[in-house]
Parts: sequence; C-alpha cells; structure tokens
Amino acid sequence: MATSRAVIFDFGGVFTVPVPEFAAGIAAEFGLQREDWAPRFLETEAHFAGRTFATTDMIPVLASSLAPLVGGRAHELAEVLLRRIFVNGEAGRPREQMYAFARGLHENGFAIGLLSNGPADSEEVNLRPIREAGFVDASVLSGRDGTGKPHPEAYRLILKRLGGPPPENAYFIDDQLQNIVAARALGICSFHFEGNDTADLEADVRRWANTA
Repeated sequence: MATSRAVIFDFGGVFTVPVPEFAAGIAAEFGLQREDWAPRFLETEAHFAGRTFATTDMIPVLASSLAPLVGGRAHELAEVLLRRIFVNGEAGRPREQMYAFARGLHENGFAIGLLSNGPADSEEVNLRPIREAGFVDASVLSGRDGTGKPHPEAYRLILKRLGGPPPENAYFIDDQLQNIVAARALGICSFHFEGNDTADLEADVRRWANTA
C-alpha cells in the first residue's frame, strides 16, 4: 500500500473512554484513588517494552506494584483490573464521534493506522469494533508486535505498515503526553487528546492536511 498521508490513532482513551475513567470504580472498591494505581498501570505496560506479552504476564507484575497499597488483595485487584480491561473488553466503550471522524478521513483518502499499547490477547475483544468498522489500514499492538509507545521503533513500524509515508506526512493522536512527545521527536505532527470533544482535534487535522 502506498500513501502520501496517514493519520495514526491510539486506541484506549482516543477511540474509547480513558482506561483510568473506566477503572476508577473498580479501584475505589479497594480504597484506591487514580493517583495511587494509574502510574503503576503505566509502569506495568512499560515493563514489557521490547517483547511480546499477554494479560496473564501482566497480572503478577501489576500485583507486585500494588502490594504496598493493598497488601494481600494486590493479586485480586490486578487480575480484576486487567481482565476487565483487556480480556472482557469492558473498557472499550466507543467514542462515536471519533469513529465517525476516522471513517471520514479514510473516505477522503487518508491511510488510517492504529498504534496501541496492550497485551496480545486484547486484540480479539478490544480491537474487534475497529476491525469491523473497516477503516483501519494497519495496526501495531505492543503485546503482539514486541514494540510499543513511546519507543521510536513502534512509530517507525506503523509508518512502514502504512506504506512508508515520511514522518512529516503523518499525524498522530494519543491521550498520553509522553507518547506525543516521542512522536514529535520523530517529526510526526501530533495532538494530545484530552476530554471528549473532537472539535479541536478535527480543526488541527484540517490545518495539518492543508499544509502537509
């Protein structure tokens, strides 16, 4: 596939509600606030950088990190959180505005990529709606492909799978600032998506599309 321009989306927090928003109620049952567990969740994903992994690999790592906070219930919390997010697909409530936006871009000739951090077994449930929507041309999933954000290789791999557009002809959307910083360092125009309204994002993509 050869293409001149590509738009690359994160999955959780962009096409869906943010994982911390979904998981807040679960963690609260264990007496934890977002600032307690969310950094540990991200650290667990980072632990597997550069290798393939599944949800079952993540559980003991997250449990070890949570143990100082919840003691003997750490494994229970880690398993409940990770299985509900990645295996059961409960965190995948879609943002219909974002789906419509991506579909419109695809219909107007932009290649659409998906660059997501998550275990390999999350693909079947969490990414199914994206596949069925029919507008994603290529994807990189960290647990399946052995590379993930914010590592440069992950961005280079999705560009390659999208036909090799130069970084300046690609646009990246993510809800984690560290991933935005990494993309910009490679010369990829990027948007830090926060909240639920896509209006500012759509305006910025139009600006980029008119100058790229």
